[in-house]
Amino acid sequence: MVQLCSTTANTVAAMNTSLRLGPELNSLLNKAVLKTGKKRSRIIREALESYCLSLTQQPEGSLYDKLMASNWKPVRTGEKNLSTDKELLRRRMRERAARDNA
Repeated sequence: MVQLCSTTANTVAAMNTSLRLGPELNSLLNKAVLKTGKKRSRIIREALESYCLSLTQQPEGSLYDKLMASNWKPVRTGEKNLSTDKELLRRRMRERAARDNA
């Protein structure tokens, strides 16, 4: 049983909903209960809320779009090993930040 609650002013309206779980999903839910210590109903409510929000909210754009809208600037050094040499990449990024802040 899933209990959905919404509050209006100081009143709480609860709605009971029942659902059937297959053995595999029931087993997963039981494992989540043991791992988190949360009640079954809370796990179901949180999962349902997360799923419904993901379906109904407008996408904010791709990761590329978010990156381009930020203050991020690529490090262009012409060096081919920046993806494998993390220290070199850090050094180049610090140099770029120092130039930008000067």
